[in-house]
Amino acid sequence: AVVSTQSTGLLSLFSPLTNCGYIMCNNLLQRKPLDVSINQIRRDVPTIVLTGYLMWLPTHFVLLTVVPLKHRVLFNSLVGVLWTCYLTHVTNVGVRGGLVDLDDKGPFSKQ
Repeated sequence: AVVSTQSTGLLSLFSPLTNCGYIMCNNLLQRKPLDVSINQIRRDVPTIVLTGYLMWLPTHFVLLTVVPLKHRVLFNSLVGVLWTCYLTHVTNVGVRGGLVDLDDKGPFSKQ
């Protein structure tokens, strides 16, 4: 009961907001236009939120029922690293399907 009440409440409220914020900040740092960010949010956030539910609810269940207290921070941090890798991959896949656009010289290059 504790896992479902706390996790579902926090995930359902903050997950879409934090993921939208992450995409906006990521695109802002990459100097992408606002319409690109809005389109990416519409396209990616539902999948990211669903994947987050599928990943974090079982993680919290295992964390609170199986993992010893002294290892909980380590376990949660390891899952957090995996989540960050997934989120980075999903939000940075380029139009060509790769993580890096080899033709892009970057925002600080002289073209």
